[in-house]
Amino acid sequence: MPAAKPKAEPKRTGRKPKLNDDEQTIRHLKTLAQCMATTREAAASLGVSEPTFFAFLKRSEKAKDAWELGKLAAPVSVRAALFKRGVKEGNVTALIWLSKQHCGMTDKVEQTVDATVEHVDRSELKTKAMELQEKFWTEQKGKRRGRAPAQ
Repeated sequence: MPAAKPKAEPKRTGRKPKLNDDEQTIRHLKTLAQCMATTREAAASLGVSEPTFFAFLKRSEKAKDAWELGKLAAPVSVRAALFKRGVKEGNVTALIWLSKQHCGMTDKVEQTVDATVEHVDRSELKTKAMELQEKFWTEQKGKRRGRAPAQ
């Protein structure tokens, strides 16, 4: 029996991908992620649309890893720069921000109110309200007639 013929690789159809996972593209991608670029900005920087960029990340494990590692490194770089400014250069604003973000400190404003509450009878309150209302309307009538309000 003759040996089985190996199957040929299926020919790829469609156009050539716009992005390849070569070393230069991967390095650029990681740099963009470290600079906290959005996916839209990264796509524009690479000269492709955002959907093409997402397809590239889905297709290439190297690209996806570079993007994720770059995104993880970004906050570390920011904190390191703030730490340098705050501790080594004496930037008070940077120190305050770092202490709030990483040391649990806050701008806490405390107010103390000392008040005494008295019990008020509702019927007394209603009577007082009616007296005030009557006084108000009496004054209004007097103003319309050109007379000074009664004291």
